[in-house]
Amino acid sequence: MNTENDKSKSHGRQARIYKIAGRLAFELVTVIAGILIALFVNSLQERRNDQKVLNETLGSLSLEFDKNIDNIKSKAHKLQQFKDTLEFYQKDESLSVYDLTVKSPGLTAVDLYTTNWQVTLSSNSLRLIDFETITLLSKIDAKHNELKDQAAILTSLLYNTAMYKNDREGFYHPKVLSSWIGGYMAKENELTVLYDQFKTLITNEGK
Repeated sequence: MNTENDKSKSHGRQARIYKIAGRLAFELVTVIAGILIALFVNSLQERRNDQKVLNETLGSLSLEFDKNIDNIKSKAHKLQQFKDTLEFYQKDESLSVYDLTVKSPGLTAVDLYTTNWQVTLSSNSLRLIDFETITLLSKIDAKHNELKDQAAILTSLLYNTAMYKNDREGFYHPKVLSSWIGGYMAKENELTVLYDQFKTLITNEGK
């Protein structure tokens, strides 16, 4: 009789242990599931935020490049007119470069906006941009610097020649200056092509 009671008590204890263990396991699974869901939601939110930052970054760069394209186009005809004037009168020794500058719009180097690109370089958003786009942006940045350097050289050539006006030095540079302007305009065209490539790239990525 005692043996049966002992067995009954033993089974009761085991049942309670199993019940407690089952409840603990359920609670543990619930907690783990909650943590995993929270991590998933957080990761999803971070991805959405990253995508928003990326879209805003690429959009601001695209707008900045559009402004630069407009600036290039607005001054291209003036540069071409100055170049044509230099070439037309390059053998006329009665006219100095200073005189030819007065006859034409003169040298008008383009103003290039790079604020958004500089901000991107110093911000956390740079890590979100893929390798292909970063490579293209690096080429654009290099072309910006080339144009800036070449504009400085052009200005120096023009200023140094214009200083002399009607002295012999004032007649020396028309052909050289015309050649430099041609190179400068070619680099502007190369930059415009890179801008177009960037717009095409981000448009395709957005599809």
